[in-house]
Amino acid sequence: MARAGGGPSRRQAPRGIVYDSPFFALIRSAYLPTTPWTEPLASPIYGDLAGYPPLFLATGTHDPIIDSAREFASLVEKAGSPTDGYWPAGMPHGFYFFPGVHPEGDVAFERCREFLAKHLSH
Repeated sequence: MARAGGGPSRRQAPRGIVYDSPFFALIRSAYLPTTPWTEPLASPIYGDLAGYPPLFLATGTHDPIIDSAREFASLVEKAGSPTDGYWPAGMPHGFYFFPGVHPEGDVAFERCREFLAKHLSH
């Protein structure tokens, strides 16, 4: 989903807590080996976001993809869709996958639950 260039989180990727730059490249190449990352079906950030469904994102500030996650949330919101982002300080990629380890994970799930309850009850 990351666009061209790189913000502060891209610069910290080489020392990523959960994954680093070489592993990120491996994952990308395995995910879509022949599709350009500017293809909207691969990276919605490059597409027309009008009518995009409500969006909740949770990404820690030590996740190498936080810059693109924040940008994507901003673009979805500008396109008119309800958006909520939770960006806990110091948390790595997938911090919410470890119940009981990081209290921020519990906060992420509660915020997601509230967001879904609000936007799916219509």
